[in-house]
Amino acid sequence: SRFPNMRPKWLLTMPDGKLMIEKAVEKIELSVFDSIVIVCLSEHLSKYTSAEAVVSSFKEATGVSPKLIVLDKPTSSQSETIYRCLVDGNIEGAFFIKDCDNLFSLKPSPENCIASVNLNNLALVDAKNKSYIELDELGRVLNIVEKKVISDEFCCGGYGFESSSAFKKAFEDIDSSENEVYVSHVIYHMLLNGEEFVHIKAEDYVDWGTLREYQYYRRKHL
Repeated sequence: SRFPNMRPKWLLTMPDGKLMIEKAVEKIELSVFDSIVIVCLSEHLSKYTSAEAVVSSFKEATGVSPKLIVLDKPTSSQSETIYRCLVDGNIEGAFFIKDCDNLFSLKPSPENCIASVNLNNLALVDAKNKSYIELDELGRVLNIVEKKVISDEFCCGGYGFESSSAFKKAFEDIDSSENEVYVSHVIYHMLLNGEEFVHIKAEDYVDWGTLREYQYYRRKHL
């Protein structure tokens, strides 16, 4: 909905010719992962491209051949998308979520963690659309809140989980019948149940989450 009358944003072309989904992982150390999984809708593949083309293009751009999890219908939230990915893909153990609509650098580790960026380090950011974390003096996450500025540290779209089973259980425990369930809600539920999350500082952050930010980036790099 943020990119009206355009291809799905993960299939948009960046100034260097890469697809957004490929550009989004450009500064992530992919070698630390056993596998890379792309979750997408079947209607997007049939209308705009193909599964073979996505896998081939991603491998050419990154050197890694991804696995596709193709959903038959849209989900109600990002957290449900991740849940469906874990279930349909039979994914076990630790995993890391990376949004397709931004760029940042870090080396993920197999732990409960949240990647964040400090608001004071950015000139262009839509602050009201972010989730924010509150940290203790040791860098452990005390609280996470969606769409409310409670600190200078906002979540930049990278989340690590030690256990896919723990994520699935937390998602199943949350009543999603009334409101959209964000990944931050899943993490908050896990925090309330005694799970610990640490903070990972992300560098070189660039946001393409809205059409305005995407067009600004294109104009800047064309």
